Amino acid sequence: MIKVRRYFSTSYTVLLLILLSGCGIDSVIVQEPTTSRFNEAMDALQSDNPEVAIVILKELRSTGYNTANVWSAIARAHQLNRQPVLAVVIAHKLLSYSPRSPSIQNLFDSVYLQIEGEPQSSIWTVYHLWHQLRFITFTEHLLALLAVSILLLIMLVTNQRNPFPKGILIAVLAVQFVVLLSFTLRLYLETMHPIAIYTDTTSLPVHSSSAESAPTLFEITSGTLFYTDRVDGEWIKVVTYYGRHGWISTTQFELLRRIDVYSQ
Repeated sequence: MIKVRRYFSTSYTVLLLILLSGCGIDSVIVQEPTTSRFNEAMDALQSDNPEVAIVILKELRSTGYNTANVWSAIARAHQLNRQPVLAVVIAHKLLSYSPRSPSIQNLFDSVYLQIEGEPQSSIWTVYHLWHQLRFITFTEHLLALLAVSILLLIMLVTNQRNPFPKGILIAVLAVQFVVLLSFTLRLYLETMHPIAIYTDTTSLPVHSSSAESAPTLFEITSGTLFYTDRVDGEWIKVVTYYGRHGWISTTQFELLRRIDVYSQ
């Protein structure tokens, strides 16, 4: 009986090793041409041939090779191909999904610095409040809110049997209030002031006040991220990603052809 068990155990181990080795061989067969094609795309980028790189990278995406490296390469390819809107949209989406990744942060900075130049210090703007909350993703923010809410609910229910010190309950309640407040602010900003992108090829002058005679502060170029702050009659105040702000007329606003970054 013991020999039979050993036989089946040995046979099972051998079969498992065969299956694992087969999976490894299969993965090599599948991954080798994929990696080779990705390297071809990177070589095309280094050779200043972004059109070829874009074709290869889109082919890899269609076959399921949909990693951050592929998207980063596509953003750089669009940047080299003088397509700033597509490059910024992709880089911003990657940054929204992985805000703590240094490589993605560097990718976005390198792409967007060519659009707006150096950031402006403008702490009071609504967008910069949203920007400070981006150290975690929206999903992580929601999960943190749910976790603290459940913890507080459990503590309140069990407090009747095993009373907790009031200080602990107050501390958890304070944490709950801060998380709820930040989540509400973030939800408000992303709903009422969604980040959009300027897609027109002509530069758009932005004035210092809501008047035609007001001096021009700067120009919005293709690929600039911005949000609308408020409306004053026939004028709209816009704030760019790097904190520049000013006024444009409603007739100019129609030239923006705004698109929501998150819908891309």
